Amino acid sequence: MSAKAKFIIAILVIFFVIGGLFIIGKTGFSILSGLRAYVGGEGLWAKGQKDATYYISQYIFTEEQSSYQSFNNSLKVPLGDKVARLELEKAVPDYETIFKGFVDGGNHPEDIPTMIFLYKNFKNIEYIKKAIEQWKVGDRLIKELLKAGEEIHYHIINNSMNRENVTQSLLQIIELRDKLNEAEILFSHNMSDAARWTENLIFTIMLVFSVIGSIVCLVMFRLISAVLIDLKNKNEQLEIQT
Repeated sequence: MSAKAKFIIAILVIFFVIGGLFIIGKTGFSILSGLRAYVGGEGLWAKGQKDATYYISQYIFTEEQSSYQSFNNSLKVPLGDKVARLELEKAVPDYETIFKGFVDGGNHPEDIPTMIFLYKNFKNIEYIKKAIEQWKVGDRLIKELLKAGEEIHYHIINNSMNRENVTQSLLQIIELRDKLNEAEILFSHNMSDAARWTENLIFTIMLVFSVIGSIVCLVMFRLISAVLIDLKNKNEQLEIQT
């Protein structure tokens, strides 16, 4: 192999090591950013369901239609996220539907591509899988809450809301609220565990890659030095001969 070929290979290997570190770092930060976005989205989801339980409870006592409207408006965030999740589960998802669902869920548009990437590629990772299961539980409970709200609305507009209905409805709302809070906490805990696990994994990968890369770069620098020394000796020989 010629000295020029050795020099080129050495330079390419060094750039490969640097590029590898950059790709690992960028991918890691992207994953962590996606996890952060999901935790932030969970906060909006939680606020939506808490507002919904508050407004439907208020509606039972006041029978004001504005409270029922606020109840439905509060559920737009959880329902938007549900649309996105269901579409993500499809083999061939419609990304416009996913994007709109996450936007309706209050998520920042710039975070959505990373959220999609994280769900599609890491949904079977233990912590994320557990978080998604809690998300599904939450969606089922939101469906029950919506149905309960519709039944309360039916009784109110038909003047059939008696004391027994009020008691049963309030107990149902409280039970759903408690179950939703539990699902939210478990989702948040699993996403936090996923973030810590990812951070440790990225650190380990970068550390191993850095050590191996440093050794490879050291070998390549020695190879370059040897090539340069060889070229210098050849030039000196040529000068002597001339």
